[in-house]
Amino acid sequence: MKDNLNCVNDYNVSSLKTIALGGEPISTATWMWYYTAVGRRNCLLIDTYGQTELGGFALSPWPGSKLKPGVCAKPFLGVEPIIVNEKGEILQESGVQGLLCFRHPFPAMGREIIGGSFKNKYFSSFPGKYFTGDWAYRDMDGDYQIVGRKDDIVRIKGVWIQIPEIESSIVGKSNNIENASYIGLSSEPSATTDACVVVEVRKSVPESQQKSKKFYRDILESVKSSIINNAGEHALPRFVLVRKRHSVVVRESVYTWSNKMCRSIYRDMAEGFFKPLLKHVDPSENIVLLDYTTSPLPPVANKWEHLQ
Repeated sequence: MKDNLNCVNDYNVSSLKTIALGGEPISTATWMWYYTAVGRRNCLLIDTYGQTELGGFALSPWPGSKLKPGVCAKPFLGVEPIIVNEKGEILQESGVQGLLCFRHPFPAMGREIIGGSFKNKYFSSFPGKYFTGDWAYRDMDGDYQIVGRKDDIVRIKGVWIQIPEIESSIVGKSNNIENASYIGLSSEPSATTDACVVVEVRKSVPESQQKSKKFYRDILESVKSSIINNAGEHALPRFVLVRKRHSVVVRESVYTWSNKMCRSIYRDMAEGFFKPLLKHVDPSENIVLLDYTTSPLPPVANKWEHLQ
């Protein structure tokens, strides 16, 4: 999207009338890119929301409705979305953000499967409600905007942080970082006050280069500047953990079958390793940088240092 428009300009799209978006929430900037670059401001752009388990779209703009960038608009026929807080209490007002649920089943929704896994996954969090796992915002017009997955948002010093945006900015700023994971250091999302970042060094970086202290300082500065530019200083982590790709440690298990970083592994690391370190760190100290190459759950006694 940011590189060039050859993927669009090389084709005649004059007959294109409608563009439907689905699968992932899109930002306002992405919506506008599709509308201007692909649709040439002549196409109806439909931002839909659905899940495999729902059997199709649950939220979608209606014919004749006002299109809003990044907003998937109204519920589809027979669908009754609700927004609840983390206690499961329904939030009735407009202009509110919370967890997206559906009050009643609808025809396309999936049914139970052997072993009860469907019911346990989607109906156990808030009894009597189907929980999508997503945060959503309902505006003053009653239109819904998907904010992101529940696991993709953390609260740092009272401010909600979009994890994927921070991770993308970290990877995009440095040529030495292959992947990044931003993790809140709390089991209670509403009370999270600190964060850590785990970065993976690219395979193409020579091992000799990874042995220099300057290499780690450069990574630290890159992480800091990308987070400040994307979210602000309040989102800076207390720890930055560098994992070398040359190490064989959990190299396979940190990815899902679709080649996405398995953040739950790093979250377990945060709970078991980083949180105990907090009591040893002076709050006035700068970010702590750790070189992690030996174990998926390193003991507190492992070497770590403050970079001033």
